[in-house]
Amino acid sequence: MKRLSGFRSILLSVLIGFSVNGTALGQDAEKAQTEPAAEEVAAKEGKIESEVGESEANRKNVKYTVLYESGFGMTLPTSGFNAGYFLKPDQMVDFSYISGGTSSLGWSVIGVGYKWFTGNSMYLHGGLGQRSLKLDIDLGSAELSSLGLDIRLGNRWQWGGFTLGIDWFGYFQPISSSASTSAAIPDNNKDLQDAEAIGQVAHLQLFRLGFGWSF
Repeated sequence: MKRLSGFRSILLSVLIGFSVNGTALGQDAEKAQTEPAAEEVAAKEGKIESEVGESEANRKNVKYTVLYESGFGMTLPTSGFNAGYFLKPDQMVDFSYISGGTSSLGWSVIGVGYKWFTGNSMYLHGGLGQRSLKLDIDLGSAELSSLGLDIRLGNRWQWGGFTLGIDWFGYFQPISSSASTSAAIPDNNKDLQDAEAIGQVAHLQLFRLGFGWSF
């Protein structure tokens, strides 16, 4: 009887041990299913980082940017500069000046605007510009001043501090304009009327390339 009682105690201990170990193993398996492995977490984090482009990531480390720019406006070569301040990595306010011309026609645009980066490098730009035209007419020269909307679409790439950008397409639409002449010219003079009409004409800006530094 004592042997039977001892055997019963041993059997009971074994069964309890299996039960405890089985519960622990079940909990470990459930935990492994619910908690992602370290390798899986690292892979997801790497994927998120890879989805952020290099230029977008580098813009987080800069606040100011200064570029030299050159392109074509009103079918004429142009050159100038652009200076900007990043409100956020994907938002920037900027100031620009660009000019060009020939011996008989000179023009320039001073503008302030806002750039919104839609992704890694592409941006939309909108702002106001003051365009000045100076051209020769029969009785002297005329200076035309136009306030207008300045809209552009482009890309800007960032490698550390070095910045390379291009406005693929730009459009300037005058809102108001005025004219002045170097000599007293009658208002009904055809050349003056033609010049005033030019001041109200919109113009395209193409392939405005810029390079410089951001910090």
